[in-house]
Amino acid sequence: MKIESRSKQGKQRYGDLNEQIYKFNRRINTILTGLEDSINHNSVKLFAQELKLGGLSPGRVWYYASRSAKIVRWFDKRNILLKDATKENCKEYFQYILDPNYKGPTKAAYARTLKRLVHFAKTGEIGERTFDSDYVDEVRWIRPSKYDSEYRPEVEAEDLLTPDELVSMFRAVPSVSRFPIRDKPMVMCMFEGAFRPGEIWQMRIEGIRFESKIALVQ
Repeated sequence: MKIESRSKQGKQRYGDLNEQIYKFNRRINTILTGLEDSINHNSVKLFAQELKLGGLSPGRVWYYASRSAKIVRWFDKRNILLKDATKENCKEYFQYILDPNYKGPTKAAYARTLKRLVHFAKTGEIGERTFDSDYVDEVRWIRPSKYDSEYRPEVEAEDLLTPDELVSMFRAVPSVSRFPIRDKPMVMCMFEGAFRPGEIWQMRIEGIRFESKIALVQ
C-alpha cells in the first residue's frame, strides 16, 4: 500500500479546498473558451499551460490569463498577432493602460502580463521576471515594478479596526463563510500576527506548528 507523506497530503487537501472556494481552474477554462474566436487564442492558451507547467499556482495562472484576455482583444481589433507585434504596437497598448483612472497595481499587473505574454508568443518561453535581458526587444523596456508602489495610501488611526469591530467580524464568519472552521482561525491569524492577505494566502498546513497553546506559522 502506498503511503503519502503528511506534507504531501496537506498540500493535496489544501489544493482541493482552494479549488472548491476560488475555482481558479474553472475560471481559467472559461477565459480560454471565451477567446476561441481570437486570432491570438492559441498564444494565450499555450502561455497559460506553460505557466502552470512552470509551477505557478492556479490563482497566479488566472492572474495572467484574465489580463491576457483583455490584452489580446486590443491586439485583435487591430488584426495584430502577438508573435508579430512590434515595439511600437506594445508602446501603443502601454499608453492605453497608463490611463489615470487605473491605480498603480493595475498598471503593474497589465504591464507585467504584456511583457511576459508577448515574449512567450515570440519565443515559446516564459521570461524570468527579474531579468530584463531574458526578454525580446519589443518588451524589454517595460518596467512593471515602477507602478507597484505608485498607489500607497496613508493609513490613519481611524482606518484601523476597533476591538468591537474585530469581535463582530469574528462572530459573523459562520453566517457568511462556507468554511468557518478554516476562516475563523484565518481572521485571528491576520489580527494576532499582523498578516497581510497575501501571507495568509500562501500559508500551508505543513507550515503550522503547535507548541503548548501557541501556533507557530512558518
